[in-house]
Amino acid sequence: IGCGNGKFLIKLRDLGWEVQGVEFNAGAVAVCHDSGLTVFHGDLHAAGFADASFDMVSARHLIEHLPDPNHFMAEVARILKPGGYLYIRTPSSKALGRKIFGKYWFPNEVPRHLVLFSPENLALLARRHGLAKGRVSLQTSPKFVLNSLDYRLGRHKETSKKSSLRRLLARILYVWPARLTGLGDEIVAIFEKPG
Repeated sequence: IGCGNGKFLIKLRDLGWEVQGVEFNAGAVAVCHDSGLTVFHGDLHAAGFADASFDMVSARHLIEHLPDPNHFMAEVARILKPGGYLYIRTPSSKALGRKIFGKYWFPNEVPRHLVLFSPENLALLARRHGLAKGRVSLQTSPKFVLNSLDYRLGRHKETSKKSSLRRLLARILYVWPARLTGLGDEIVAIFEKPG
């Protein structure tokens, strides 16, 4: 869901998965179609998938853009087969970078990001719709802190993430502390629909 240009779908297809996608952007849908992918243009609800259609649903950096995550999670739970998995990635509201940069934390992405989740409230949302928590982890990379730094300093043309030295410093001074404290920038979660 939110499959963009289809690169992730192509990787899964190359591994032997039968894949389908949902994408809101018409240009991205055209790229997917050119790659021979079956992709619905629109949102998940409009796709009208049958109950228990999928072994896995992937929603990477999507849920934070939705005005009604509750309705979205209900639809995901409906289309998952028993024993199926939801793989989700989204910015973490408890991130170290958010504490440091406040409103300048790049993943805030105002006004495109409407809702930010903590690992706990994302798991609660999934549980409300019958999905059991599998694995939840917090990850980060230099790009989060470097993009935030550029945003804070008003540097729109220069991107710090292109500098090897800045990436190294970000790993030492930010990524490792964020991982050690459990305050990574990105939630990576797998939820299961009980069989």
